[in-house]
Amino acid sequence: MNHPPALGIFGGTFDPVHWGHLRPVREAGEKLALTQIYLLPNREPVHKPDASANTKQRIQMLQLVCQHDPLFTIDMREVNRQQKSYSLLTLQELATTYPGQRIYFFIGMDSLNSLSEWYCYEQLFDYCHFVVTRRPGFEFDPVTTQPFLSRIIENPQCAPQQEAGNILIFDTNQLDISSTDIRQRVKSGAEIKSLLPAAVAEYIHQQKLYQ
Repeated sequence: MNHPPALGIFGGTFDPVHWGHLRPVREAGEKLALTQIYLLPNREPVHKPDASANTKQRIQMLQLVCQHDPLFTIDMREVNRQQKSYSLLTLQELATTYPGQRIYFFIGMDSLNSLSEWYCYEQLFDYCHFVVTRRPGFEFDPVTTQPFLSRIIENPQCAPQQEAGNILIFDTNQLDISSTDIRQRVKSGAEIKSLLPAAVAEYIHQQKLYQ
């Protein structure tokens, strides 16, 4: 099977997946000429509380996304892992599975500001470039990012020459959408159709999630 020369990965709880996840990642991925971005739902989030929807439901919502957008596909390795889903383990596995391929790891500005708190964060740069999308309410923090300031490229116009080790910050459109807000809106009976793919909104309604 032929694989693209570079691939994107985007992990999260996706509880539920929404446009605030998908559109900025697609926008940055297009600028990097990516043809495949793997969505990695996690089984046991390290930095967040447990999910409201169960693992099967979260995966089924992602499957609906992938059915309508061929840029995205699901990678199940973190769900299948019988331990905490540290990003380092995932990147090491991906490097073994796809040798020689450049990996772009998508995160939000909030995650960049806390990256120095991640498990063995220095080693992550051996395996990937980080691609940062902007989020409303989160500004770049030069204090918490000081350990890796030299790696940051703001407003990159093209892919870096190095195979790994950079942080690329893209000026993507900022969508003020969060999974927490969507869950609260469902609970209160408010509209959510504009906040996530139509098939996912219908699935939430059918499954009576977050009520």
